[in-house]
Amino acid sequence: DPHFTRNIALYTAELADDLARGGHPDESAAAGLRVLELLGEVQSSRIQTMLAGTARVLLPHRRAAGVSAFLERHASTPRTA
Repeated sequence: DPHFTRNIALYTAELADDLARGGHPDESAAAGLRVLELLGEVQSSRIQTMLAGTARVLLPHRRAAGVSAFLERHASTPRTA
């Protein structure tokens, strides 16, 4: 069900942002990567905007392997118009 997948992506994106802002970069990056996987099935500019904010918050932690993987994948993900 596409609506269910979109909800999972949306709530996981919110979780990623909350974790990033709460000082949990590794957990945030893991959640962000899950969202990026779901974006193959769901097109949502709202979710992409949320992930962009999460990526900005995580930039200072880019040397951590998980954060680096998220930032690289996020940067290479096509944006929806």
